[in-house]
Amino acid sequence: MEENDILTKVESVRKVFNSGKSKSYEFRIKNIKGLKKFLKEKENEILVALTSDLGRAKLENQALEIMASNAELDCYLKNLKSWMQPVYVSTPAVFAPSTSYYINEPYGVALIIGPFNYPVNLFIVPLAAAISAGNVAIIKPSELCPACEALFAKYLPQYIDNECYKIVCGAIKTTQILLSQKWDKIFFTGSTRVGKIVMKAAAENLTSVSLELGGKSPVIIDESITDIDLVTRRILWGKSINAGQTCIAPDYVLCHSKHYDNFIEAAKKTITKFYGEDPEKSPDFGRIVSTAHAERIGNLIKANTDKVVVGGVVDIPNRYISPTILKDVELDSVIMQEEIFGPVLPVIKVDDINSIIDIINRNEKPLALYIFSKNQKMIDNAMNMIQSGDCMINDT
Repeated sequence: MEENDILTKVESVRKVFNSGKSKSYEFRIKNIKGLKKFLKEKENEILVALTSDLGRAKLENQALEIMASNAELDCYLKNLKSWMQPVYVSTPAVFAPSTSYYINEPYGVALIIGPFNYPVNLFIVPLAAAISAGNVAIIKPSELCPACEALFAKYLPQYIDNECYKIVCGAIKTTQILLSQKWDKIFFTGSTRVGKIVMKAAAENLTSVSLELGGKSPVIIDESITDIDLVTRRILWGKSINAGQTCIAPDYVLCHSKHYDNFIEAAKKTITKFYGEDPEKSPDFGRIVSTAHAERIGNLIKANTDKVVVGGVVDIPNRYISPTILKDVELDSVIMQEEIFGPVLPVIKVDDINSIIDIINRNEKPLALYIFSKNQKMIDNAMNMIQSGDCMINDT
């Protein structure tokens, strides 16, 4: 899309917002229902597009994209009226006998930049949030998922207001043009590296920003656990969804030496049970979003060839990276410094909670922390000493 066309769209939605069109309860509900109708009537097309872009299984696409999106939309439909009501608060005595309340108002013109890993859910849900709040929006789907991008551009305008919500397609140059504009709100989902670029651009206009970024989410296996097979299944389930391309996917495992060898063996059996002897032939195992990303992950494996105990198969033209377990990975290696975002799982042997805390706190705060333990004291200590976006106990 040409720069003038992009700027025209941005200016047009701002004019519409200033008219007040997007603010009424009836308008918001109508467009949220439009999103639900889009998901229902175009479900088959959406599933085909997702398979084309990410190679995921139909059930995974239905659960993580369609059902998850509908659950959010239902929440907005149920609660929107109450969210729009004034919220009464106490009044300082000096202002008596007046009454105090606040009203949630829309920001104005929002820019939503969607990611590639969940190209439907993380496109629809932020858009629904913008609609619910009374904003207008420019929405940019990920160019790395061309089938989903084309589907949105072709069909979504049939279901939502075309004056208030406009789709802009394109790659890096398009994003740069968008970020150079003045926005009232920016919602970005993606990598920390690009998140910093978005934040810097937003700072020029003091624009409010919501960033949903990734990170290295660690798994702790404590010596107190008793069923290593169950633990392994739960970890590899969380790791393998979407071929590891999930912002809160387990990134590496810190396993107590008592269970280390057993975990490695259990991982071999679990991967075979999930995907058969050759996961590349399994209809349940997805693909990496692009050859560039597959090459990046492949290079991480190549740098640790001597550490591979499971998998290690790389087929860049077909965007395939096999479920891979790495043993005895060095803490200062590249793979332990950056988010993997793929089906590769380093496993590191540890012996005490202090070592675990030190290793995790070397990196940026993780988006998620997973603790497998039957020792509540150990769990409490880890949660107290490790800051993370969320924490799950005995599951992923």
